[in-house]
Amino acid sequence: MTIEDLREKLSAMNDEGYKDFLSKLLAADSAMGDSQYENFFIELGKPPSIEEFVRAYAYKPQFERTICYHLGLKTEDEKLVEGALRSAEGAAASANTAKIAVIISLASAVVSFAIQFILKKFC
Repeated sequence: MTIEDLREKLSAMNDEGYKDFLSKLLAADSAMGDSQYENFFIELGKPPSIEEFVRAYAYKPQFERTICYHLGLKTEDEKLVEGALRSAEGAAASANTAKIAVIISLASAVVSFAIQFILKKFC
């Protein structure tokens, strides 16, 4: 997720949605038995404004996975994996096309050989 993606997604929220998002992060924090988000929010001031959150996020990428999960965005790692999978699918399609081309050329060679054989035998 880029900083622009984060800013755009948070800015699209109303105040209630943003507060709900922050409470989900704090709930995830306590569920993990950790206080990283709580400390993060204390550093920013409670509640942080969207711009403060975005600026702080830029310097704390370890929060990316949880933030992306709660915002429904993909992490940069997920985007890279998705791109690699699409590339692999394209390579597989290309390999299948090559197999079909080999089969067609073999069939063409057999037909050509058969025609030559028939012409020599009967002409």
